[in-house]
Amino acid sequence: MQMKNLKTVLFSLLAASILFTACKKDENDDPPKNQMTIDGTAYEFSQGIIENFGTWLSIDAYNLDITIISDSFTIYEMNGEIDSISGIGHAISFELYSSDSTDLATGEYVLDVNETGNAGTFSWGAAAINFNTETDEGTEYEFTQGTVTVSQNGSTYILSFECKTEDDITVTGYYNGVLKMYDYTDDKKSVKIKSKSL
Repeated sequence: MQMKNLKTVLFSLLAASILFTACKKDENDDPPKNQMTIDGTAYEFSQGIIENFGTWLSIDAYNLDITIISDSFTIYEMNGEIDSISGIGHAISFELYSSDSTDLATGEYVLDVNETGNAGTFSWGAAAINFNTETDEGTEYEFTQGTVTVSQNGSTYILSFECKTEDDITVTGYYNGVLKMYDYTDDKKSVKIKSKSL
């Protein structure tokens, strides 16, 4: 009788352990959120854009800038182009060089501090928190090293990034969603407003 009780107890503990492990595994398998993390604090994203400027620094690569922003920003358009952005919120932006002239080629992009414009690199990247578009004030983090990984599922882009600043602050993040494309390949980039701040 005691042996039977012991077996029952052991079986119950084993079953509970398996159940707990399965639940724990399910929790760990939750998909990542659309957000960036800076110094352990997460900032959520809800929308993003791609600006295609065509060839620029290299004849073999195409400059496509991506910017991912929080829902507190509003983008205003005029004639199919971005006219202005209003609001206070969080954002991250990269100046990428793609081997594809019309879209972001999938794969990894590495920060190139020499700004050669070669495919598979980005020449500039920065994040901002509590950025006010009216005053241009907020906390900004410009990257001195990092990688951006791009994949696609139909019209959905999956982006992950891991970057560092000169002060060794790590900025990581993820975005899974639509990026609205703006095509500026017929414009001269030198005459467009292209600020190096968000």
